[in-house]
Amino acid sequence: MRGQVFTPQLVARFMVRWACVGEPRSFLDPALGLGIFLRELVALKLRHVPRVSAYEIEAELAACVMHALAASLPQLHVELNDFVLAPISERFDAIVANPPYIRHHSLPYGPDVFEGIGAPHRVRLSRLTNIYALFLLRSLRLLSERGRMAFITPAEFLNADFGVPVKAAMLGSKHLDAIIYFDHADLLFEGTLTTAAITLFDAGRSPERPVRLIHVSDGADLDEVLAQLTIHDTGGSNGHCWSMHACRTDELDPSTKWRPHFVAGVTHRKSKHPRLGEFVRTRRGIATGANSFFTLTETERLAHGLSDAEVVPCMTKAGYVKSLEFLDRDFESIRKEDKKSWLINLSEPLSHAGRAYVKLGEERGISARFLPRCRSPWYSNETAPPAPIWVGVFSRGGFRFVLNKAGIRSLTTFHGIYPAFAEETLLKALVAMLVSPSGAAELHDAKRVYGGGLDKLEPRDLLTVRLPDPRQLRDGQVDALARAFDRFEAILRAQAGETPANAMDELHSVVMTVAA
Repeated sequence: MRGQVFTPQLVARFMVRWACVGEPRSFLDPALGLGIFLRELVALKLRHVPRVSAYEIEAELAACVMHALAASLPQLHVELNDFVLAPISERFDAIVANPPYIRHHSLPYGPDVFEGIGAPHRVRLSRLTNIYALFLLRSLRLLSERGRMAFITPAEFLNADFGVPVKAAMLGSKHLDAIIYFDHADLLFEGTLTTAAITLFDAGRSPERPVRLIHVSDGADLDEVLAQLTIHDTGGSNGHCWSMHACRTDELDPSTKWRPHFVAGVTHRKSKHPRLGEFVRTRRGIATGANSFFTLTETERLAHGLSDAEVVPCMTKAGYVKSLEFLDRDFESIRKEDKKSWLINLSEPLSHAGRAYVKLGEERGISARFLPRCRSPWYSNETAPPAPIWVGVFSRGGFRFVLNKAGIRSLTTFHGIYPAFAEETLLKALVAMLVSPSGAAELHDAKRVYGGGLDKLEPRDLLTVRLPDPRQLRDGQVDALARAFDRFEAILRAQAGETPANAMDELHSVVMTVAA
């Protein structure tokens, strides 16, 4: 099954009940799966059963659903076809979908498909667009004049770069009525780390009506949310585990991240500080395509007879870094503990040991893997310079920033930050601001949220964070930040005396004084 994550019944019931207000004459499910939405449609017991169209690429699933529901839905037609590519001329009064979730790396579509789906909405879709967004925008064009549509998807498009044209198309349709954002703690889809959102469209709504933004921390409260949506309330409302507030469409800028809007009463900061993108560059760490082959322990390096010149020091796991600084002695400790610490750095002419290692990789099929086969020669690695500052890619409770004083490279376990300055006090000042509560607040708006409290940063997300440029601070302010950094670092290393929380309070106080 391609990218399928099946819909919980409580969610399906909510979506079908919302979309079927007004006794629809036609109903579309563009990603049939197990037919949960059609089962909920039958359970509604509408006076007039609508014509039902559905699309599914798995023949066995389609046959099972048709066998189970043919008697209850006499006008059911299931087409074995890819909804994204299928020719469709009909318009539908109700569209309900849980589309597949497939990232761009695995999509079989050419540029013409992205262009064909984006063009009617006057947007240009990125080739990084997930398939669920293609389903959503295609479906949006199939709504009748009285139609309603409910889509459940990952919430990542609210903050992701590929979501900018998607959000622009949603607003441009004039049909966007509400978005329900599920709290990261509410894992609706078993076995996934997907934070979900239900997006509701109503072709019959007044274009002047605000969009309702709903934050839900317990899916069991969806019946209450439905009741509130039904009365067309555009004011603020709260339930036990949900909150709703209205937002004018001109307050929803597609180029910004929308996740912060789901905190009722949020006031977006009008920061006077520059974006990090004005004084730093970012890039992901080194992607080898086969870490088990391209990284070695000291014992493995010696066993293969590779010299110091045929490897370079490399950070292979974020867990090896314990504090705010990574020093030469920290690398030596990792090496002596025989952890993966070397990155293959072979170049022509190959030594005898180098040729033997390359042959080993070819025998193991490493040269045929995707990333290696795209490189020439296949055993070469990326040559990005070591980043002065690292930031963890994933977080549960706060992103880690590390001053890379050892000057070594890192795999994709860290993103690299390359400031436009190299002075150590300025670097310490920047890291101090990033790890402070002020920095965490800025990162809160920039990050992407997945299920179970897992947060993620992409390199470009960091560029939107607003903080003072350390070069524009007074010398005394830079020194105060550097001292706060040193104190926090010392406590982290010692793990004795004052707790890191006390040091964080001190750090926060300094940052607040500087940023005022």
